[in-house]
Amino acid sequence: MKMKFVFFLLILVCIPVVTLAGYDDGFITTGEYEGVVSWYTRNPPLIVDGGGAVAIEMWNSSYLEVRSTSIPINDDWHTGGITDIWLDDYSSLLYLDGSTEEITVTEHSSAVLKGGRIDAITSLQNVITPSIDLYAQVGWELITDTSGKIFITGLWMDGTDFNIQLINDPDYDDTWENINVIVPEPTTLILMGIGGILLRQKRRV
Repeated sequence: MKMKFVFFLLILVCIPVVTLAGYDDGFITTGEYEGVVSWYTRNPPLIVDGGGAVAIEMWNSSYLEVRSTSIPINDDWHTGGITDIWLDDYSSLLYLDGSTEEITVTEHSSAVLKGGRIDAITSLQNVITPSIDLYAQVGWELITDTSGKIFITGLWMDGTDFNIQLINDPDYDDTWENINVIVPEPTTLILMGIGGILLRQKRRV
């Protein structure tokens, strides 16, 4: 009997321990910081809300929604935010807020950008129809600095600013050609302003 027990223990010790990644539930939330994340599905999507990762790779027809991220300390991307988002195949991204060093769009993937800090965008696509929708207020512009780097700069619809470097690859169309800037109608801006005032007043009550 004792020998059987010892044999059973040896089997348990020899079996590798399988641990599930913290994002297997489809969420990277506050307090979670992942290494390289790979996601393959649209249902369920991958949602980042308060957490971060070294890199997020999206494959197949997967869907990523970034609502918010942790903040990198002193711009050290290994302490917060998402260092890299890689969109491949037919994957798609909705970026609402957070901190990301670089978003790369490849194959037939697409992105909708509405806020947050995005330091750079790289497009590895030949453009027929732009696949990156960027929502900005009137007054956005493309600028080239003294070193020849190209940036798109302006205000998101919520009034916060963005300054995104557009990185080109010689084998593909320039990144700026792949960006469709969507500017809201004046009526939309007025309604958004009224909504913001009403929200602030409600919070005071």
